Amino acid sequence: MSGVTIYERLWDCPACRTVDISALRKKKCPNCGYSKTSQEEERRTCIKVTDAEGLALAMGGENWTCSNCGSVNLKKHKKCSSCSNPKDESDHVNEVRKMTSPPPPVFTAKDEDQQWYEQEKVKEVVHPEAKRTLPVKTNWTSQPMTIITEEVSNLDPIMIRNGIVAFFAIVLLGLLGYGIFHTKSVDGTVTGFSWSRDVVIQHYVAVHHTDESSTPAGAYNITSREVSRQVPVYRTDEVPYDCSYDIPGTCTDLGNGAESCTDDTHVSKTCYNDVQVVDHYDTVWDTKYSYDLNEWIYARTEHSEGNDRKPYPPKYTVYLDGQQIIGAERVSSTPEKYVVYFEVNEKDETKVYTYSTSESEWNQYNEGDIYPLKVNLASMIINNPLQDKISAALTAQPK
Repeated sequence: MSGVTIYERLWDCPACRTVDISALRKKKCPNCGYSKTSQEEERRTCIKVTDAEGLALAMGGENWTCSNCGSVNLKKHKKCSSCSNPKDESDHVNEVRKMTSPPPPVFTAKDEDQQWYEQEKVKEVVHPEAKRTLPVKTNWTSQPMTIITEEVSNLDPIMIRNGIVAFFAIVLLGLLGYGIFHTKSVDGTVTGFSWSRDVVIQHYVAVHHTDESSTPAGAYNITSREVSRQVPVYRTDEVPYDCSYDIPGTCTDLGNGAESCTDDTHVSKTCYNDVQVVDHYDTVWDTKYSYDLNEWIYARTEHSEGNDRKPYPPKYTVYLDGQQIIGAERVSSTPEKYVVYFEVNEKDETKVYTYSTSESEWNQYNEGDIYPLKVNLASMIINNPLQDKISAALTAQPK
């Protein structure tokens, strides 16, 4: 490889033991905030600097060491980034550091984070019936398949899609929250009432179940059958890829966590990734059961309603109330609803708002009385008009 190549160096934090910190880009430990000094040894690496920001830092001149606290600073800084002490003539540039050579590259099938080479991931698509000709190590397993995806850019389409969905979800939640919590205060006059009462009835019958994996207590008329399914069995193949790298040759210390190198040595290297592919399918037989079971299930709902102030329960009868005999009935639940209607005059327009409450509170409202209401953009009353009116009356009383 001809020409000049810029490489980053690395340093380790002595305070928290964080390792492999970029000496070019990080003058403080990203984990604990420790300020790098000239005492921290820098290691040579094969990490190339190719981005504009990194090249600008590398060509920006030598760092200087603060005479007050010993912290390393960029050449362009006029004050120490650690103690704010102004730079003066005594703040010399960094001395030549102890240097260590980069460790020999070690490549394994599972190591995708080596810093000594640039790796391109490949997409491997294997048909279950395809025959492999690669030298493989076979490992018979029944574990989920590992999928290796191809990195075509720094912007993952799935991440972009998820980001767009998340953005619109946040906007929707924001609008929903605004509509619910943004309120206005108005006075409403009671103009009417409504109520409804329900009685939900169940009956005890024989229910037929099919294709269940087991039989519960009380089941009868039980039959079974064997059902087959195909279970994939995977094998692990080693898929080769090019993981060639460059070793720095003759290098010059730039004094800022980077070095300029020429006469690099290019090393051709083939690495391997473990990829799981379907080798064959095994047939597995499951036992499925059909049976009858006596159960309580929904039968009907009896209903009564009105617009007066005299609610009454619906008329109903149950057969063999609650007994576990086929055809018997029982009451499952008795939901009730009590609504007060408020009329509000707003800008020559009359609006009607509804408020649901308990029966005891519903009985305390009087037609024609005025109550304070807090209404949101969804036309929902979010306060308790009766309690707010009572509280306002107590507050207005002279002490």
